[in-house]
Amino acid sequence: MKIQAAALDLDGTLADTMGEISAALADLAQDLALPAWERDRVQAHTGQGSAHLIAQWLAAAGRPAAEAPALVARFQLHYRQRAAGSALYPEVRAGLARLAAAGLPLVCTTNKLQAQAEALLRAQGIAERFVAVIGADTAGARKPDPAMLRQAAARLGLAPQDLTLVGDSGNDVRAARAAGCPVICLTRGYGRREELLALQAEPAPPRLHLVADFAAAVDLLLAPAPLSSV
Repeated sequence: MKIQAAALDLDGTLADTMGEISAALADLAQDLALPAWERDRVQAHTGQGSAHLIAQWLAAAGRPAAEAPALVARFQLHYRQRAAGSALYPEVRAGLARLAAAGLPLVCTTNKLQAQAEALLRAQGIAERFVAVIGADTAGARKPDPAMLRQAAARLGLAPQDLTLVGDSGNDVRAARAAGCPVICLTRGYGRREELLALQAEPAPPRLHLVADFAAAVDLLLAPAPLSSV
């Protein structure tokens, strides 16, 4: 059976948001006169939500964990002020246009808050490409929990195995496998390449398809032959 719909991750898959996330953390660090983190260190702790990032940053600075909840709100404020500066990867607009021309329904499934994701998609002029946006707050859990993929499939009236996830991280792969969705992962995103290769080598279905970028993922989504799930 050919692919019937796709769930697309946002950060590291469609948009390069790490600069704005890093800058927002630097803004918070300046507020508190604490050391900021370099982009690579921020990237190593993203993907599990801002609460996780702030908790790890506070721990490294020797600050009590009890400060985290209030600081997450301040970080989110800084991020909202900077988020419009995020850019789509160069091949994304053309890839989305190809998927639209093929009539493939798309859902954005992201560990961002839904409102943040929707604002970014609107700012980039691609919100209309998506049937729905499902964030961590909408789903009630972040990937690798499969909840948002199951919600996405239900929103489209499909079984999870008929929805293919395109992402860039180990959390995307684990969420897809838990939901039973075919999965394509980009190696130029925020995921660690060695982790993705290890996941690809695992015998657990569905099979992980690794590609260089979003254009290559679109090629797979639109290929005449269905993705192998074994």
